[in-house]
Amino acid sequence: MVRQKAYELLQETINQGAGALGQFLETALKRHLLFIMHDGMEYYPERKPAGEELRQVIKHLPSFADDQFHYIHDQQLLVMQVSLPDAAAHLYLLVRRVMEADIPAIMKGVEPARLALTYFLRNEITVQHRVEQKTNDILSQAFESQRFRIEDILTDFDIRLDASQDYHVMLVDLGDSVTDSTAVDFKASLMQFERKHRDLSLYPLFWRGKGIVILQDMRDQVELTPSEVDSSLRTLIIGWQKSFSKRYGISLSIGVGDRHPLREMKVAYREAQVALAYGETKSRRGFCKCFQDIGLLRPLFAGGMEPVLTFCRRTLGRIMDYDRENDADFLITLKLLMETNFNYKAAAEMLFVHVNTVRYRYDKIAQLLEKDLSDPDVRFDLYVAVRMSEILGVLHLLPVGYIGDVRERQHGRTASGES
Repeated sequence: MVRQKAYELLQETINQGAGALGQFLETALKRHLLFIMHDGMEYYPERKPAGEELRQVIKHLPSFADDQFHYIHDQQLLVMQVSLPDAAAHLYLLVRRVMEADIPAIMKGVEPARLALTYFLRNEITVQHRVEQKTNDILSQAFESQRFRIEDILTDFDIRLDASQDYHVMLVDLGDSVTDSTAVDFKASLMQFERKHRDLSLYPLFWRGKGIVILQDMRDQVELTPSEVDSSLRTLIIGWQKSFSKRYGISLSIGVGDRHPLREMKVAYREAQVALAYGETKSRRGFCKCFQDIGLLRPLFAGGMEPVLTFCRRTLGRIMDYDRENDADFLITLKLLMETNFNYKAAAEMLFVHVNTVRYRYDKIAQLLEKDLSDPDVRFDLYVAVRMSEILGVLHLLPVGYIGDVRERQHGRTASGES
C-alpha cells in the first residue's frame, strides 16, 4: 500500500511539481510545512528565499541521516531531510508547531513521499545546473556582447527595465568563501532593503561568483540635486554593505558605475568593474568605491579599455618585457619608488633588498625607457601607467606576470641576479 502510494506521488510530482507533493503532505500531516533547499531557497509553498530566521536554522543544522530528524524544542520546529549519495545538495522539510510526542507519527506520514521528494531534489539539481549555464550565457550577452539589446536579454530574468530611465550597475565581491546560501542571502537581503527604501528600485543578480545589482537612478523619485542624489545613493549602499557584513560575517567590497541610459548599461558595468578593481589595488576588503571617485583615471577609463591598454604598453612595455624575460622586479620597483617619492632607502626596505640594488634598478629603468626619470612629466606619465596596469591586472586584461605585489615575492632577492 505504501509502495503504491509512493509511485502515485512520484507521478504527481513529475506532472505537477512541488505543489502537489506539498499539498499531499499538508493534508496527511494536518500541518503547514515548507520545502527548503540547503542554500536557503524555499520551494514550497512559494519559490523564494526563505525568511531570515529559517535560513539561519538551515545554515546551522547539525549533520544527520535521512531516517533521522532534528528537533528545535523552543521553536517546536521539526526538520527532516532528503539527500542524494552523489550530491552535496539537501532538501529539508520543516514542520512548525510540533510536539515531541507527535514526531513518530509525522515521520511515518512523510515516508510515502520520500521517493517523490528524492526525485524532486535530483531534478532540481539538474535544473539548477541548466539555469547556471543559461545565466552565464544570458549575462555574457548582456554585459559583454555588442550584438544584443540588454533590455531584451534581461527579460529572461523577469527584469523589465524602462528605456526612459538611467541606471547604475553595482558589483559586489563577497570574497573567496561564497557558497550557494551566500547567493540566496545576498538576493534576499537586497529585496528586503528595497522594501525598506521605497525610493530605491534595484534588481539583484549573481554571476561568476559576484553580485550584480542594477540600480535605477533616483533623480526622478526624489527632489534633490544631482550631487545630493549621488551622496544619498552612496549612503544607502554603504548602509546595506555594513548591515550585510555584520549579519553574515562577510566583508563586502563594492564598485559602482556612473548612471547611464539603458542602452549604455554595458558601459555602467565596465565602470563598476574598474571601480571595484581600483579599490582592490588601493584598499583592503570592505570598501565601496564609485567610478566617479577614481580621480584622473575616470576620464581615461571612460574612453574604453583599448586606449588604456595602448597607453600602458607604450609607456611601460619595455619594463614589462624585461621583467618577463629576466624574472626581474623593475615594474614593482618603479611603483614603490614613485610611492615613496623616489626615496631609495624606503623603497629598498619595502622590497627587502639593499639600497644599491634599488639604485641599480633605477638606472636600468631609465636606460630601458630612454627617459629622464627626474622629469616631472615623465614621472606623471609613468605613475598613471602603473596605476592603470594594476587595475588592468586585477581585471585580467594584462598578461600574467606583468604586475605583482612585493609581498608575494620571495624575500631576499639581491642585485647579483640582475646585473
